[in-house]
Amino acid sequence: MIAPNQAHLHHTTTRSHLAQAALLILALIPPLYVIILILTLTVDVPFADQWALVPLLQHAYQGRLNLGELWAQHNEHRLLFPRLLMLGLAWLTGWSTRAEMLANVALASATCGLLLWQVRASARRAGGAAPALAPILSLMIFSLGQSENWWGGWNIQIFLNVLGACAAILLLGAGEQRWGRLLLAAGCSVVASFSYSNGLLLWPLGAALLAAGGGWRRGQRRYLAAWLACGAATVGAFFHGYSWTSQTPSADAVLGQIGSYAGYALTYLGAPPVRGAVELVFSLATGDHRAICNLGDSDLCSYVNTAAIGAGLAGLALLPLAAWLAARAIGWRGLLPYLGLALYALGTGASTSLGRASYGMHQAMAQRYATTATLFWVALVALLALGGRHAGRAWARTACYSIVGVIAAATLLCTIKGIDHFRWQYEFLAPARQALATLDDEAMLQRLFFDTGVVRQGAAVLREYHLSIFR
Repeated sequence: MIAPNQAHLHHTTTRSHLAQAALLILALIPPLYVIILILTLTVDVPFADQWALVPLLQHAYQGRLNLGELWAQHNEHRLLFPRLLMLGLAWLTGWSTRAEMLANVALASATCGLLLWQVRASARRAGGAAPALAPILSLMIFSLGQSENWWGGWNIQIFLNVLGACAAILLLGAGEQRWGRLLLAAGCSVVASFSYSNGLLLWPLGAALLAAGGGWRRGQRRYLAAWLACGAATVGAFFHGYSWTSQTPSADAVLGQIGSYAGYALTYLGAPPVRGAVELVFSLATGDHRAICNLGDSDLCSYVNTAAIGAGLAGLALLPLAAWLAARAIGWRGLLPYLGLALYALGTGASTSLGRASYGMHQAMAQRYATTATLFWVALVALLALGGRHAGRAWARTACYSIVGVIAAATLLCTIKGIDHFRWQYEFLAPARQALATLDDEAMLQRLFFDTGVVRQGAAVLREYHLSIFR
């Protein structure tokens, strides 16, 4: 016969296991849904910047691909690691662009796993169970508010950058360093730097994390010195032979229009949880179910822009409060990984504004930016959950959890609207894919790339090597 205490313990353990299983199932829904959309509602055809990969594929098949081509500058970036990854996937699959999309899901899954591990580690540090954040963080990481990155295989560079950045920040914010941890963080930062140019921010940010974690102490100074040396070498290599783009402003221009650059950065930061939500509400209110803020001047874009700036300001106001609450549970040094993630997103928004603010603040709402900007909101949600769980007053717990709920609900609305973005992109590209086989419809070819000459030359290469639609 089972004693009452044992029976109670057994029932409690069973409920705990069932709750964990339920959370795991909920957390798996967003990535599985993205995979289903990729397999059923995307078009396997090169689109936009993906045509820049064709010359590299041609040279790879001819056996004359060289490091200079892999190292070559693309806009403000050096895409060494994304190019290697895309070439490898193309070699294995005959250049299925869906393989790149699925690789994006795999990279995002690794990022999500790292973030959940960090929250769990913080909860252990506080002496309690981890907050039930897995479904919410999964919803944020796999939000369809970044649809452009899910159906755009070329944007594998962004997911690779974000994964490298998250890994480096979490390693550097873990406390006192060891050589193995530091070298791994440096390797991740190199990958991030040569995947997307904002990865260069990791070097000064990493130095700040090391210093805040005790890197100024006698036994830790050598790690900080080694980090600075690696950073100097990486930055020097990146800018060797670098060509500044025409969008790069002068210092006087930035100071003269500081408000525009700040507005752009706030829009960039605030767009992920609100763009799709505002689009969805606008569609329901007006009956225009094809309403979309496509970087143009419209009432909808103005509403989205205002909401994004408001969200950015609210997020910046909430972050120090959330950090103060969380610090009571995990200590000030326990905040470092989360502050690092938030600062990386904020720094990326600020640096992006330098090259893109001239296009207008609407450009800051581009879906491809959401993947990086979401790191700020992930950090905020994690700090609110950790702080709320250990808050001494009921109203503080309620406030923290309510804000987390609002962010999660807004992200869910963005995901619902993101399905429309998938559908419209499919309708846009499906007839263009058919035109690529015959090359007889100029208007349809322009949907694939604005310069149809590039498309025609690329099609000849794809046909010769049986790639993409010709495989």
